[in-house]
Amino acid sequence: MRQKKKLKKALSLLLTAAMVLSLNVPVFADEADDGNGEDNATNSVQVLDATDGEDVQAIDNVPENEGVKVAKIGDTAYATLQEAMAEAVSGNTVSLVGEAIENETVVVKDGITLEIAAGASLNGQVEVQEGGKLIVNGAITYDSQGSAIISRGTVQIGEGAAVTAKDSDNNGAVYIIKGSFEMSGGTITSEKKSTNYGRGLGFNNNADASGSITGGTINAVDIALLIRSGGLNSDFSIQNVMLNCSSGTNVINGTYLSNIAEGSSVYQDGKTWTIGSGATSSVKTEDNVYYPTVAAALKAGTTVEVLGAMTENVTVPEGKTLTVNEGAAIAGRVTNNGTLVVNGAISGNVVNNGSMEVKGIVSAVSGNAITSSGKLIMNEGSTVSATNISNGAVRLTGGTFTMNGGTIDGATESISSSRGLYIPADAGVDAVIYDGEIYGTNYAVVNYEGNTLRLEGGTFKSDDYGNTKMFYRFEDVKIIEGKSYQSSSTEEFYTLAIVSAVAKASNAGEVSSYYATLNDALKSGMPSVELLTNIEEDVVIPEGVTLTVKDGIKINGKVTVHGTLNMTGGTIEKVNAGANGVVYVTGTGTLNMSGGEILGMTQGPLTNDYFRGVTLDADATANISGGSICGYQYAIVFREGANVKVSGGTFTNDTIRNESVIYNWKDTYLAAGVALEKVTAHKWQVGDFSASVTNATGDETYYASLEEAVAAASDDATVTLKKNVEVSSIVIAKPMTLDFAGYTVTKNVKDEEGTVSYALGITADVTLKDGTITCDATTYGAGETRYAVVPILIDGTETDVVLNGITVERSYNGIQVNAGNTVTLDNNSAVTGENFGIRSLGQVTMNSGTVTGGEIGILVTGTSGNLTMVGGEVISNTEESVGVQVQLGANMSMTGGKVNADAAKSTGIIVIDANSGEKTSAQIKGDSEVYGSGTGICIAGNCSYGNDAPYPAEVTVSGNARVYGKILEDEVGGTGIYIVGNGAVLNVQENCTVEGSWFAISGNGSYGGQTDNGQTVINISGGTVDGHGSTAIYQPQYGKLNVTGGTIKGITGIEIRAGELDVSGGEITGTAERTETKPNGNGTTTIGAAVAVAQHNTKRDITVTISGGTLTGCTALCEKNTQKNGTADVEKIKMTVDGGTFITTNKDEDAEAIVSEDCSNFVNGGKFSAPVSYKYCQEGLASAEVDGESGMWTVTALKEGQYDISAYRSEETYTYPTNENGDLFAGWFEDAELTEQLTDSSVTTGRYYAKFVDKRVLEVRYQRASYNKDGSMVYNIRMYSALDSLDYSLAGFIINNGSNEWNEPIKKVYTSYNGIKPTQIGGDQAKYLFVYTLENVSPGTTLTITPYWTTMDGTTVMGTTATIQVP
Repeated sequence: MRQKKKLKKALSLLLTAAMVLSLNVPVFADEADDGNGEDNATNSVQVLDATDGEDVQAIDNVPENEGVKVAKIGDTAYATLQEAMAEAVSGNTVSLVGEAIENETVVVKDGITLEIAAGASLNGQVEVQEGGKLIVNGAITYDSQGSAIISRGTVQIGEGAAVTAKDSDNNGAVYIIKGSFEMSGGTITSEKKSTNYGRGLGFNNNADASGSITGGTINAVDIALLIRSGGLNSDFSIQNVMLNCSSGTNVINGTYLSNIAEGSSVYQDGKTWTIGSGATSSVKTEDNVYYPTVAAALKAGTTVEVLGAMTENVTVPEGKTLTVNEGAAIAGRVTNNGTLVVNGAISGNVVNNGSMEVKGIVSAVSGNAITSSGKLIMNEGSTVSATNISNGAVRLTGGTFTMNGGTIDGATESISSSRGLYIPADAGVDAVIYDGEIYGTNYAVVNYEGNTLRLEGGTFKSDDYGNTKMFYRFEDVKIIEGKSYQSSSTEEFYTLAIVSAVAKASNAGEVSSYYATLNDALKSGMPSVELLTNIEEDVVIPEGVTLTVKDGIKINGKVTVHGTLNMTGGTIEKVNAGANGVVYVTGTGTLNMSGGEILGMTQGPLTNDYFRGVTLDADATANISGGSICGYQYAIVFREGANVKVSGGTFTNDTIRNESVIYNWKDTYLAAGVALEKVTAHKWQVGDFSASVTNATGDETYYASLEEAVAAASDDATVTLKKNVEVSSIVIAKPMTLDFAGYTVTKNVKDEEGTVSYALGITADVTLKDGTITCDATTYGAGETRYAVVPILIDGTETDVVLNGITVERSYNGIQVNAGNTVTLDNNSAVTGENFGIRSLGQVTMNSGTVTGGEIGILVTGTSGNLTMVGGEVISNTEESVGVQVQLGANMSMTGGKVNADAAKSTGIIVIDANSGEKTSAQIKGDSEVYGSGTGICIAGNCSYGNDAPYPAEVTVSGNARVYGKILEDEVGGTGIYIVGNGAVLNVQENCTVEGSWFAISGNGSYGGQTDNGQTVINISGGTVDGHGSTAIYQPQYGKLNVTGGTIKGITGIEIRAGELDVSGGEITGTAERTETKPNGNGTTTIGAAVAVAQHNTKRDITVTISGGTLTGCTALCEKNTQKNGTADVEKIKMTVDGGTFITTNKDEDAEAIVSEDCSNFVNGGKFSAPVSYKYCQEGLASAEVDGESGMWTVTALKEGQYDISAYRSEETYTYPTNENGDLFAGWFEDAELTEQLTDSSVTTGRYYAKFVDKRVLEVRYQRASYNKDGSMVYNIRMYSALDSLDYSLAGFIINNGSNEWNEPIKKVYTSYNGIKPTQIGGDQAKYLFVYTLENVSPGTTLTITPYWTTMDGTTVMGTTATIQVP
C-alpha cells in the first residue's frame, strides 16, 4: 500500500504540469497501475479435516495375548524373538528370556543390543552387524552347517553361557569378522557333521579385534582358537581359559603369544591347553608355553628350558636347543643331536652328537658321563664325573673339545685304570685345554694317535696306583707357544701343571722350546735363548749360547757372559754386584747393547767403591749402539785388549772420586759418524745428535732426536735444533722454548687411520721461534678416505703458544687450536694450509705475518673461538675460498691488518651461526681492510628450511675500516657485505667505508631453494656505503634496515623488496640520470632512485618509514609494482613519510620527488623539491610551498571545505568530489565564501573550495503529448531540468532511444516556462530551467535521459538519469 500512494503522488505532479501548459496536446495518460490483486494460487497439498476419508478409531483395552512371551524390549513382551528384533530401534536392548527356535538368521543391526539371558536359549544362528551388540549369558545352539555367531560388531560371552555349533565350518562356532569380542566364562563348543573342521573360536584376517578372554572353555574338533593374520588387536588380552581339541593337529592356530595377559602363561598337555597365571610346569619353550615333559616341549618348541627336577630319558633333535637351568636337573640318559646347555645338573649318561656347553654338573654312576662326537665346551665351575669307568669320564669320539675351566673327575678306587679324559685312536678330535683340572686313577688323560690335543693351561692329576704319568702318549700333546709344564708330587697325587714359560730356546732350524726356568733353557743345548719374563736370579750365559733381553724384561741379578748377551731393551740391575759389575763379559764373551739399561748400584753403607755397570775382560767384545749404563765408580771398565765399538748410548757414574765415567776410554772405540759428548763430569753421551736441552742453569744436554730432547726437557727449558729433522708426532707437555735455529722440522706422515696426524702436539705454554715446520704429505689414508695432517696441534688447558718468526707450510691445516687454548703470531710468522691456514676453537692473536688457506685462511669456531687481529694479512688463494670464517658462537675483533680473498668468487670474512645458542660476531674497526673478490663480508643467520628460530650472527664495521668487494666500474664486480638468515645483524658506524660494484650491501630473498632468508637487521649510523655504479643497498629479504646516519650512494641508493626500512637520518643518493624500472625475479628493478620500493615475487610485507635524512635522486622515493603482483599482495606495502628532505634531480617540468604506484595517503611531513601529489598526502593534507625556501615544498593541513584540486584534475580527466549528503558538485572557488570562482580550465594543482548543490536540482521532469502524423500515432516528449545559478558554461541532456545516444547542449535557460517554476522541477535551490522537446517519438520507445551541467572551470557534472517508456 505504501508503494501505491507514492505512485499516485507522482501522477498528480505530472497532471498539474500538463494543465498549466498552453499546448494543444491531449491530457497526459495516467501511469500504469500495477494493481494489487488478490493472490488466487491454491496450495498443491490438500489438507483433510477429521471427516475426510475413513474414520480412524483409537485402539484401547485390547486383551493380553494368551501365548508365551519369549522376548522383551523394556517392559514390552513379544511372542517371538524375530518380532522383537523387527520392532527394535537404535538404542533398544532386546532380551531373550525364554526359548526361541529361529529358522532364519537373527540379525542384530546397528544400535541394537540382543541379550540371551541366563536360562534362555536360542536354537539358530545370530549375525551381529557393525554397531550391533550380542550379550550371551544363556545358550545358543546352531544345528546347521556354519557358525553359531557371526559378528562385525560386539560380542560378550559371560559366565554360564553355552554356544554350540553342531556342524562348525573352518571359521569356527563363533566367527569374529571385525569389532570386539569379550569372553569372561561359559563354553564355546564346536562339533562336525558334514564338514572337515569343527573349529571353536575364529578371528578373520585383519579383523583387528579388540576385547579380551578372561575365562571359560573352548571345545573343538580341529582348532579351538583360530587367529588369522591381523585377527587380534595388539591390546587384546587372553587369560584363564581352557582349550580342548578332540582331534586335529593344532589347538591354537595363529599368532597369539603377544596377546597373553601379563603374568599368565600357557600349559600344553596333549590337546588340552590351559592359559592362566597358574598354568606352569618345570619345562617351557621359548614362547613361554609350559609342558609336562621335556620330550613334549622339544616336540613343540625350538628352544626349551628345564626349570626344575625332571626324570626321563631325553633326545634333543637337530636344530633344537635344550637348556638345563641353574638349580634344575634331569635324571636320565640324554642324547643331544642339537644344542645342549647344562647350567644345572644331569644325572645320567650324555651322548653329544651336536653342540654341548657345560657350566653345571654331569655325573654318571657307570659308563662315560659324556660321550661326545660333536662340539663340547666346559666352562669355569663345571664338573663332569664318572665312577667305575676305564675309558674316561669324558670320552671324545670325534668333533671338538674346549675346556675353559671346571673339573673332569674319573678317579675311583674300585678300578685302577679309570681315566678322566679319554680320546681313542684316529677319532680326529681337535681338543684344546685352557684351564681346569682333570683327575684319573691311572691317567688323567689318555690321547691316542690320530687326534690333536693342545694345552695352554690346566692341571692334570693321577693317584698313587703306581703310574707316575699324568698323560698317556704325552709326546703327542702340543703345548701352546709361550707355555711350559712343571711336575710335582704329593702323598696323594702326581701333578703336572701347564705354566707360562720363563724362557724360549731355539736352534738354527728355528725350532723353539719353552722352559719354566731360564737356567733350564740355557742348559738345553740350543744356541739361542730369549728371556720372556722378569726374573730375580744370577745368570751365567755359557759359551756358544746367546741370551736376548728385550723391552719390558728385567733381570734382578748379576749376568756373567761367556757366550753372548744381546740387550735391545729391558733392565739388568743388582745392588752390590761386586767389583766386576752387574754385567761381566769374560773370556771371548760378547755384549751387544742397542737399548735398555744396566744399573750397578750400591745400597746402605759404602763397603767399597768398585761397583760398576759393565766390566769387559781382555779378548771380550762389546758393541754398544744405544741404551744406558750406570755404575757407582765407573759405568764401564774396558780392560786392555778388549774389542770395543761404541756408536751410541748414555753412560753415567755417581762418584765424585773419578774424573772418568768410562775406565780406559779410547776414542778409537767410537764408530764412524758419531761423537762422544761429555755432557757433565758424570754423564757422557755418544750419538748423532739432533737437538739439545738447555736448562735454567745453562747446562746443555745433547739428544739423538728431537723427541728425546723434548721428553727430557724440564719446565721453561730451551730445546734447540742442531740440524734438519724428521719427526712422527711429538707431544710437548711442559712449558719451554723450541728454537728451530733456522732449521726445518719435517713431519713424516704415516697412516694413522681415523686420527688427526700432527708434528707437534702442544699442551703447555710454548714459544716456537726462527725456523720452518713442514710435512711430507698433507693428507693420509687409502682410497677416498683421507685424514688431515696438521703440523701444530694446540691442546690442553689454557695453553699459550707463540710463533716468533716461524714458517708453517705444506699441510692440510697449518695450525689447529682446540678450545681453551691460544696461539699468537709474531715477528712475521707465516702459516699455510691446503685446507685451512688455522682452524681454531680457541684464541688466535695475529700481530703480524701471514696466514694462507686454500679453502679458509682462518676458521674460528665454537663459543670459545676468538680471533684478535692487530696486524698482518690473512689470505685465501683458491676459487670460492674464504679469508676468515667465524662460526658457531665464535668472535672476531679486527683493529688492523688485512683480510685478502683475491681468488675468483671468494669471500673475505664469513660470520655464520648454526644454532650454537650463542651470538657469533665480528668487529671490524681501526685501520682494518677486508677484501673479497666476490664478497667482502658474508653474515649468515638461520637459513634452515622449516626452522625460523634466530641464529645470532652480528658484524660491526666502524673506525677507518674498509670492507669491499671487487670494484669494476664498467662491469659486474663484487659485493661489499652480504647478509642472510634470521639473526644476522650488520652495524655500519662512523668513518668506515663499505663498497662494492655488484652491491655495497645485499641480502637474498631466496637462498638455497628457500623463499625467505629474512629477519635480518641492518643498522647504518655512519660511514659511507658506496655501490660504485650498482645499487648501494639491496634488500630482497624480509628484514629490517635502519638508517640513522652516514652516506649511502649508488645507481640506486636503497632498493627494498621485502621487510622494513626506517630512515631517520643520513644521506641517500641515487646517481642515475633517469629513473627506470623493470621486472626482475632475481635482482634489482630500479635505477635512479634514492630509495626504491619494489615488492618481490616472494610477495612479502614491506614497511617503509622515513622521518629524517636527505634522499636525492631522479626520483627520491619510488614505489612500483614491477612484478605485477595482485591487489592483495601489494596491499602489504605500507609507507609513511613523516619527515626528511626529498630532492629530485629530474629537470622535467612535471618531475616528482615521490612516485608510488600502490600506496596513498602516506606523506605526513618532510620537504620536497617538487609538489607532492594529493594521492600521497595523508587525508586532510596537501602540498604547499615552504616559506622562505624557493622551490621547496611541504605538506600542510587543508582548511575546512578545502580540497587539493590535483586529486580531481589531470591533463586527461576532470572529476569532482562529493559530500556526505550526496549533493552535486557546482564548481571550484578560491575562497571559503564561494565568491571567487575558478574559471581557468587549465589549472590542475592547488587548494580550492568546492560548491555543492542539492542533487534534486539536476533531475529530469517531462511531459508527453501524442498526435496523428501521416496516419500514425507519434509522441512529443518535453524534458525539464534546473540550475541553481548562472555560474555554468553549459547545460544539456544526454539522450538514448535504444538505437542511438546523443548530446543536446543548451545555452538558454528560463526563470519560468509556460507557468512552470524552477522550484517545481528542482526544489528550493532551483533558480533557472533548461528545456528540450524531443519530437516524433514512436510508440513503444524506451528513452533514457541524463541532465548535466559544465562548471566555469570546465568540469562536467551528470545529474540523475530518468527512464521514460513511451506507450
